[in-house]
Parts: sequence; C-alpha cells; structure tokens
Amino acid sequence: MDVSKAQTPIKGKVQTIDGKPLSGVTVRLTVGKQAVLTKPDGSFSINLINSIDTLITSMIGYHTERIPYSMSTIKYLAITLIESTTDLKEVTVSTGYYQIPQERATGSFTQLNEKQINASVSTDILSRLKGIASGVSFDERTAERNISIRGLSTIYADAQPLIVLNNFPFDGDINDINPNDVESISILKDAAAASIWGVRAANGVLVITTKKGALNKPTEFNFNSNFTYGKEPDVYKIPIMSSSDYIGVEKYLFFNGFYTAAETDPTHPSLTPAVELMIAQRDGKISSGELNQQLATLGKLDVRNDFKKYLYQNSYNQQYSLSARGGSDKSTYYYSVGYDKNADYLNNKYNRLSIRLDNTINVSKSFKINPVISYTRSQNKVGRPDFNSIIPSSLGKSLYPYAQFADNNGNPVAIATDYRSSFISDVTSKGLLNWSWKPLEDFDDHISSTKSNDLLIGLNTELNLSKKLSIQAQYQYENIGEVLSDLYTKDSYYVRNYVNSFAQDDGSGNLTFPVPNGGILTTNNTYEEAHTGRLQAKYNTNWQKNELTILGGAEVKQFRTQGNEGSRGFRYPLFPVLLYRIYAKYL
Repeated sequence: MDVSKAQTPIKGKVQTIDGKPLSGVTVRLTVGKQAVLTKPDGSFSINLINSIDTLITSMIGYHTERIPYSMSTIKYLAITLIESTTDLKEVTVSTGYYQIPQERATGSFTQLNEKQINASVSTDILSRLKGIASGVSFDERTAERNISIRGLSTIYADAQPLIVLNNFPFDGDINDINPNDVESISILKDAAAASIWGVRAANGVLVITTKKGALNKPTEFNFNSNFTYGKEPDVYKIPIMSSSDYIGVEKYLFFNGFYTAAETDPTHPSLTPAVELMIAQRDGKISSGELNQQLATLGKLDVRNDFKKYLYQNSYNQQYSLSARGGSDKSTYYYSVGYDKNADYLNNKYNRLSIRLDNTINVSKSFKINPVISYTRSQNKVGRPDFNSIIPSSLGKSLYPYAQFADNNGNPVAIATDYRSSFISDVTSKGLLNWSWKPLEDFDDHISSTKSNDLLIGLNTELNLSKKLSIQAQYQYENIGEVLSDLYTKDSYYVRNYVNSFAQDDGSGNLTFPVPNGGILTTNNTYEEAHTGRLQAKYNTNWQKNELTILGGAEVKQFRTQGNEGSRGFRYPLFPVLLYRIYAKYL
C-alpha cells in the first residue's frame, strides 16, 4: 500500500475579496472528517485521505465555500470568502421615554420579543407572560388575574404594575390590548424604573411596544385564527361531606334539640329537607318507616351531579386577527382588526373588537409625524352561578350536599334558602308572591353585563436639528367609557323577595306593596378622559470608544373621571326584558 499517496496534502490560502488574508478560518473535509484552521497569513495544509472529497471553508461573518476535490486534480488552492451582509439585530430595551441597547441598560429587566409573546395563545397579554417572564408572579386565586413584579409593596393600595403603552402610561384596562398587535415587552423590575417613572414604578413597569410598518416594504397581510377548548372542572374534586354522613349529623343535632330555636324563631329561617322530615315524623305526619325511607333516598344524592349536569360546561376561546403592514420610501403603515369571543365553564361570556391604525410619514429628511388611532369595544356577560354562589342565606356558608336543582324529568325544583317551606306556603296563600327559590330558573332571570369602549388617539412628531440633536413633541388623548347594567326580571327571586319584604298588612288581611312588582334595573356609568402632552430633546454624540446621551423634557397630563354610583329603576317594562333576554342568550 502506498501510504504517501493515501495521505496527499492539500495546500492553499484563504483571503477576502480585496486580497487580505483571513486567519482562523475553519477548513475541513466532508468525508475524511479532518479539520484545520488557517494561519495568520491565511495559509493552510490538510491531508486528503479519500480519492474524492469536498473541502469546506467557513467563518462567522462570511459565506461558506464548498470545493469538490480529488487526487487527480491536486493543485494549490486560492480561496476567496465573501463577507455576509446579514446584520445581527441589536436587542434594545424600551423604558417608555427612550430605547437603549441591552448591554447599556442598568438595573434589572426582562425583554420579550414577538416570537416569545406568541409562544402561547390567549385573549389578554398578561396570560402570555406566564412561564416566559422571569421574576413575574401570578395570583390566580380570583377570576381577575393579578401579577406582581417586585413583590408585594403595599397592603391596601393598588399593587399592580404601571402599564406603559407606546411611551405613555395606559389608563385603560390592559385586557383591551390585543396581544397580536404587540411587538415587544420590556419589564422593568428594580429601582432603576423608579428613577424614570417615579413613585408610579413602585410595583414595576410593563413597557409595551406595538407593531409598526417598515420603509420600502410591500404590503404584508397576516391572518391569525385560533380556537382553544377547555375541559369543564372536575366538580368531584370539591371536598364535601357525603349526604349520608351529613344527614347523620343532622339527626344527632335534631334529637339533641339543636333546631328547636330555629323552629320557634319568628323570622321562620329555612331548614334543610332532612330536618323538615324529622319534624314531620315527630309531629305524627309521617311514620318512622317513611322517614327512614326518605332519608335513605336523600342520602344517595350528590349535589355535585346537578352542578355537572346543569351548570358547568366546557369552555372555549375564539380569536381572529387580520393585519396589513408595509411602507414606501417616505411612509410606513400598520393596520389591524381583531375579534375575540370567549365563554368559560359557567358560560360567562367575553367579546372584544379591536381596531388599530398606525402611520409614520417622513415629511422631509429631518421631520416625521406618526398619527395613531386605536379603538377597543368589549363586553362581559355574567353566566351561571358556581359551586360557592348557591348558598342558602339562613343555613350557613355551604349548600347541603343532597340538594337537588331539578326533578327526574329535568324540571327546576326549589331548594331551602331564606324561609321554611311551610311559612312560604302560608304567606303565598295570603297574597304574597311565591317566596321559593329555584336556582335553575333564577339565573336566567338575572341579566348582568358590562360594556366598555376605549378610544386612543395619538400624534407623535420628531424633528432632527442635526445628526446629534433631535426634538420630539408627543400628544395622546384617551377616552374610556364603561356601562354596567344589572337587571333582575319580574320573576327573579331578588325581585319577589324585595317586593314581599316591604309588603304591608293593614291588620285585616289586605296587603299593599310599596315596591312595584316589576323588573329592577341597576346601571353604573363611568367615563374617563385623559390628555397627555410631552416635549423632549435628545442629544447624542460619540468620540473614540465613548458615547454621551442627554435627555431632557417636560410632560403635562390632565385626567378627568365622571359617572354615577348606581342608578336603580323599578318596574322595568316587560318588552325590553324579552329583547334583553334574546340578546344575552344568542348574541
């Protein structure tokens, strides 16, 4: 075997397009697996073992070259690498007043880009931060999600972070911001944020930057649609005492006189069906055998079955977003429209329509303007009651475990609430409204919704006086309106209880009703208006390895709130109620 022929050296030199030698270039053979680095003068030598191979040269910042090579074509190689024109995108942190490169930012912060924000799907922007934003904790013990950036800083005051949207504090509801419009989020965490925003940054700052167009880019359309399905909660994980054990405790308490005071109470507080059966047996209305049989039947019931069958459902979230972005040599644009439609496991509904128009116009080489219009309309509708909402007021803090919402045919049935069933039958026969409470019917007679509108108009201008000095003038107007409508229809337990509670007897059995028998509508309107103006100048200069930036300016803001703390109307007409029911159920 000719070993010298089997390991033939390949020599050559790697240089730039203008003839300068390149040092540290990786030179390797695909089949032979050998690899070497070029010397300071760009030269290299590598042994060719296989008769045919491919020589690959690569270096960061240059295009990779592939050269087929064989022993029959041995020659000195002069390889030219072409510099790559791809620029690495600099990561910047937005403080709300200016943007600064990540390596120059002081303090603790987290920067999230569009790809990270879109890693999850949700209607609100806060949900998308979960699991990707370090140092941000979520409190989900209530339906309203709360976040904490710098830990708990107050006990009674507002503990939520400051929200800054496109350089201005956002006075609206953060849930009105369409996540599909967000380009990046900077989370400022420590005292450095307070040096910028003052006391408002005590709980941290969320700086949200929305998307914009780009110069000399053709129109790019983007349509995004998603559907999220959620399984209904497992009600059987709710820890409750079994019905048979609960009845056993009631037996013990009954035969030890625990319910005697309630029986003789002039307010006639309600008693559970099991206790009513024990009273009936004691009074000779039913036999002991009948009592035991009916208690055994009640002991087999589980109220969680009715919650699962009649009240809980699978949740769903629908989201649609359409946007167009691009630009010419003098202007850029970003237009978007989004629609969300959600329903949770209790059929609480949330709808949102969002529209955004963002233009940037270069009037001249030194002057540009940026008009922005954003509008959001949302609505929340209350659905069904949950496990902790159906609580008989006179029976303590929980519902007895053998309660039934419907009979075997699915017809709604009454459960014990404020008054004993015998008292309800008696006063109903004397002219009062039916005082019984049927939860399956009653939640349909309560129609509650909240509608909100958020209009934001902004105008940003920038004048470059020189390469080092620029002046920015910014103005933003925000108008927020919220209307709460809470309607109890004529048939609701709330209205019947209200009418009966104020009924008057003249002593001869004639009843008068000071409260009219009709629907009760409560409304609460709130309107907020904010004007914000800012004028700032920025000076930036570089020399050698140094850079100096000076920022100065002034800001003025006017914020006005007006509204009413609840307006109540009685005897709400029947026809609007019917229209309201149709609207709430099908729209």
